[in-house]
Amino acid sequence: MKIKKTHLAFYLLLITWVFLPSTFFINEKTKVFDIVSPDKKYKVNIYHTKIISPLSLYKYLKDEDYYFVLYDINGEIVFKPSPFYGTSEVAAYDSIEFTYGKDKELLYPGELGYVGFVLK
Repeated sequence: MKIKKTHLAFYLLLITWVFLPSTFFINEKTKVFDIVSPDKKYKVNIYHTKIISPLSLYKYLKDEDYYFVLYDINGEIVFKPSPFYGTSEVAAYDSIEFTYGKDKELLYPGELGYVGFVLK
């Protein structure tokens, strides 16, 4: 059986991608902007992912290649959504916000409207 050049190139690319250290993809995301909570105890960084995997390509094609990470004042990660979470640029800019009423929450767009994460 003769191996085609395109199949060989695909296999070499796949093997390289699997066995390279994770630090190779250190710039897999770029910070677009951040939002600081009213009491300045939390910060949300909004990131735009680059195409580095089939999942990131799928998110790019669906215009859902923005995601966020919630940090506390010390820079520790407090909340990070599922790896399958993604939202559009418009939703990232306009819909991720802090609400400080009876409860302190971070609201962000989900599949069926807004989802809230309760802050301590």
